[in-house]
Amino acid sequence: MTTRTALDEQPPPLPDSTRRAVLKTLAERVGRLRPTGLLTAADLDAWDRLLNPADERWLGHRDDLFRLSARSVHLGVRP
Repeated sequence: MTTRTALDEQPPPLPDSTRRAVLKTLAERVGRLRPTGLLTAADLDAWDRLLNPADERWLGHRDDLFRLSARSVHLGVRP
C-alpha cells in the first residue's frame, strides 16, 4: 500500500472568504461533537463564544487565524 498526503497551508492574515470557510468548518465540527458528550459544558461554552460573531472573543476578530489541512490518499493493489 502507498499513501500520499497533500498539505494545504494558508498563513495569516486570511482573506475574508477563507476566514469564513474556516469558521464554518469549525462550527460544523463542534455541531457534530455536541451530542456525543465528548465535549464538556465548559468546552461547549467556550466554542459557542469563539464562534459567535456578536461575542468579543469571536475568532473572526483575530488577525492570526490560519488554515492548515492535510488530505491523505491510500493506494493499494489486490494480490
